[in-house]
Amino acid sequence: MRNKKLIDDINYLFKTLPRKHKDLYALISKDEFIMMTDRVVALVDNKDFKQKDFPIVLQMIFAKIRDAHSMVDRYQDPKTPFYFEHINGTYAPVVVSKETKKLLLTKLKSINGYSIEEFSRLIDKYIIYDNPEAQKLQISRSLSDWKLINYVTSNKNKYITYVFADGTKVKSKKRLKSTMQTSIYWTEGLEFLRERPSYFLLSKGNALYIKYSRCREDQDYPLKQFTREIRAAIKKNTPSKIVVDFRNNHGGNSSLFDQIADVLKSYIDKNKPKVYCLINRKVFSSGTLNTYDVKYKLGATVVGQPASQGINHFGYTHFFELPNSKVEIRYSSEYWKFIDGNDPVIKPDVYIEPTIADYKNGNDPVLQYCLD
Repeated sequence: MRNKKLIDDINYLFKTLPRKHKDLYALISKDEFIMMTDRVVALVDNKDFKQKDFPIVLQMIFAKIRDAHSMVDRYQDPKTPFYFEHINGTYAPVVVSKETKKLLLTKLKSINGYSIEEFSRLIDKYIIYDNPEAQKLQISRSLSDWKLINYVTSNKNKYITYVFADGTKVKSKKRLKSTMQTSIYWTEGLEFLRERPSYFLLSKGNALYIKYSRCREDQDYPLKQFTREIRAAIKKNTPSKIVVDFRNNHGGNSSLFDQIADVLKSYIDKNKPKVYCLINRKVFSSGTLNTYDVKYKLGATVVGQPASQGINHFGYTHFFELPNSKVEIRYSSEYWKFIDGNDPVIKPDVYIEPTIADYKNGNDPVLQYCLD
């Protein structure tokens, strides 16, 4: 048996994951789990297998499980300087290096000689999704995943080749800490899509706008202070509209939003303003739970694109380490069920997806719909 230590790690994963995961066999049958681990063992038990590829082939098991909180932890793996997003049926960079600034929002045509459609098929068995929105999000992220790209395209070069729709070819190396980048989020009009700061509020005409892009507390700006400011703004302005913007909120601690929801509910019950909740496909985990609260407890109209996860979902992640390779494994330790059925996404009441032209011109049609 070749690569015995890695195969021992696979066997350790096979024994440990079902014991630690909240309900693994609700997601995959035991026979399927055995089949997938055997398949990975066969790949590893090969004289040409390279240990650096071990985390990627392990990911095949988690892609079959399809729990978005359970995976091989590869967050520290190298990336290219590009960050892509799915925009109206295409993939285009929203973050680039300073040297390639002109390529912002330019449609990506191919990667290492493979069309985006071909590349998407190649990576499908390595990415974790259980709905089309999550699939778009995972493909977007994979387009800058240095190790995954090189593995699935059998690339031996020290660079990754991107070709864009305008004919530009870029030979991209790994992103370094010193790499200077720029993004569409610094375009005037798109500032409400930034993930930082985590939360803020603005009065915009007759509307109170609340941005909440991270379910985490900023130690320099406590949530109690933020909540007091919301209460003061409501008292001063008596808004006829309240807009809660969760776009790009990929989770954290969902209970932190409760104090804000309590203040809003008190005002909404008494004054009956119109309430809007903004989401997109990057809303995930606790972000979906807070969306549920605003929609069902505050009576909000949800506007934007579907979130990449449903209201009922696995989560509350823990870790364990494989003994030989030291690869870290993330797994779900809880399951939350809030509604009947099992819709894998939260759908907006009003679907609006910005176009590339919107982004280039600094238009935010999702927010504008609520303010008009």
